Amino acid sequence: MLGNKNIDPRIYDVLGELVVLKTMIPLGEDISWNGPDHASYDIEMESKFVEVKSTIARDKREVTISSHFQLQPENKPLHLVSLLMLPMHSH
Repeated sequence: MLGNKNIDPRIYDVLGELVVLKTMIPLGEDISWNGPDHASYDIEMESKFVEVKSTIARDKREVTISSHFQLQPENKPLHLVSLLMLPMHSH
């Protein structure tokens, strides 16, 4: 359940990466999800790197960068995607 504060917050990181990965697949580029490997970038494509930051905190609109190396991609542009995940209410 999104929005449940009792869930380990790292699950939102994985969900966010998978949501972004799903939106990038139709672009037709070779793509790899590096999140489980603790690589410098969560997603690598032919033309770019993508770093995904997810949160459930509505009032916190800042991200934490693990190291300065994340901001210095070698040969491709870096795209930062920030996701705010909100709970869904069923009626």
